[in-house]
Amino acid sequence: KIFIADFDGKVWKNVRGLPFNSDAYSVGHPALSPDNKTLYFVSDMPGGYGETDIYKSEFVNGSWSKPLNLGAGVNTKGKEMFPYVDQDGILYFASDGLPGYGGLDIFAAKADATGNYLTVNLGSKLNSQYDDFGYVINNELLNGYFTSNRPGGKGLDDNYYFEINKIDLKVTSYDEHTKVIIPGSKIALLGADGKVIDSKVADKDGLAE
Repeated sequence: KIFIADFDGKVWKNVRGLPFNSDAYSVGHPALSPDNKTLYFVSDMPGGYGETDIYKSEFVNGSWSKPLNLGAGVNTKGKEMFPYVDQDGILYFASDGLPGYGGLDIFAAKADATGNYLTVNLGSKLNSQYDDFGYVINNELLNGYFTSNRPGGKGLDDNYYFEINKIDLKVTSYDEHTKVIIPGSKIALLGADGKVIDSKVADKDGLAE
């Protein structure tokens, strides 16, 4: 269950559960949007796409709205977990159901004008064949942290630090509904004005970079 509390400057008080908590299913991994008006969380509540899905609830008129599933652009038959929203409103999360390198991979997602999410894998610089999750980033300093159980750490799950020196854009093309890779598809990078900045043809693995 997810709980909230009020801080009076000295102690936390008025601890209370969110209205969609239940004894029949779990809700967890809460993450607030930068304006604190949207709460993203993970649940195995009935009606989802898989084992655990990511939902959101809006803070409206002093209360949290009925949870909305983020849909098939984010959620799969597997596990979607550990959401985090950066200062630009980009949603980061871990999934073992989307195309990746193995185990849990870290993905980024952004909703379009219709509310559908475009999701991309963050690539092999961060992801491995093991579980990679718990991603957070400082957009101004271009550094952040994530968690992984890859070999070479000091324990079962270790925290790792990263810095971004340059941006290499890699896009994987796959069918939104079946999650099947689409080799040979044309992928275009558009600017804010809608004009094509660059375009590539995906290779046999559906990857363009």
